[in-house]
Amino acid sequence: KVIVNESRFENNYNPHWSGGTLRVENIAKSVLIRKTHFVNGSAYIGGAILCSRVPVVELKDCIVEGNVAMAHGGAIYLDYAPVSSIDMTAVRTTFSNCSFRRNQASAKGGAIYTNFGVIQLHQSRFFNNYADFGVSFCCYCGVLSLNDQSSLEMTDCTLIGNRGLYGGVVYEFGGDNALKSINHSLFFQNVATIQGGALYLNSDNWLIHNSTFLNHTAHDSGGHFSRHNSYIQHILYISMYTHVHAFEQKKKNIQT
Repeated sequence: KVIVNESRFENNYNPHWSGGTLRVENIAKSVLIRKTHFVNGSAYIGGAILCSRVPVVELKDCIVEGNVAMAHGGAIYLDYAPVSSIDMTAVRTTFSNCSFRRNQASAKGGAIYTNFGVIQLHQSRFFNNYADFGVSFCCYCGVLSLNDQSSLEMTDCTLIGNRGLYGGVVYEFGGDNALKSINHSLFFQNVATIQGGALYLNSDNWLIHNSTFLNHTAHDSGGHFSRHNSYIQHILYISMYTHVHAFEQKKKNIQT
């Protein structure tokens, strides 16, 4: 087990590949990072941290601020490949009481990019993270990029002022049967340049429960979120803004 405790990493730089501050690979058990600050790191992928082939990663009481990736994962890049013989649920990354502020990626995942496993976000805060245009990349979500072999469990989180091309907070590209869930969380003033001011969802297996979406912007469609066929329970909508459509739905299946 690898443990990083009560440390501060600042102004680290890896222009050629991955993990501006910390790169952890091929750990058989787990990585625990606790009460640590990652500030102003930069790399091609994973501006602060890259974890590759680590089955369990935990960040507790951490501050991750001002990190930049020239491609994916402005703050953190999580990689677990090859994945064909691995149970997705055996690969888990947990963020508890963490703050992500002003992290940036030129492609996917202004704060976090993952290509496999379960992401658990508990009582964490995401402020002003974004994915923006790079020299040769298109930008996607402001906070978290999920593919078709990754899942999300979000509880009691606050996400404010994040920005991306598709999905101001979450961009899901591809989709499978893994349940993704959002519970008791606040989304406020997140922005998508094209679709999904808060969420861009590309599968039919989402549960969003007792959460609040306020004042989101999408310049094309889906002021709060763009989605296929998902279950939406007890959502409080107060206001949103979109240049073209008030709400984009490809299939309706809403529970209130």
